[in-house]
Amino acid sequence: MLGLRGKIQGLVLLTATPLQVHTVEVWDMLNFLGMSADWTDLAFVRFYDALAKPSSSQDELESISRLFRAFEAQFGEVSAEVVQAKNQTSRIKATQLLRTLRDQANLPRRALTFLSVIGRIRI
Repeated sequence: MLGLRGKIQGLVLLTATPLQVHTVEVWDMLNFLGMSADWTDLAFVRFYDALAKPSSSQDELESISRLFRAFEAQFGEVSAEVVQAKNQTSRIKATQLLRTLRDQANLPRRALTFLSVIGRIRI
């Protein structure tokens, strides 16, 4: 499939069954559509493993933040409304979470008081 990249204008992938695959196989499909270089297969797996935890370590938060910034750089900013709706949280917490993820410095992430939200963020 990767050999098709750049040779075709579009592609429709259909399945009659739900995906029951390893996380890296999902990355393969998304990478085919154009992921930034920061989103390697290993980074993708680690990102979703960290999000599956009830709370994340500082190293995991830094990695999540870096990948989130790479995502926004490629696809545009995620709105507070989207975070608020998908995470069923207040607009204030959604805005604070986005600000914290976007900040290059790690101090705001160290001060997070709602780490459990990071573990369940959906974008």
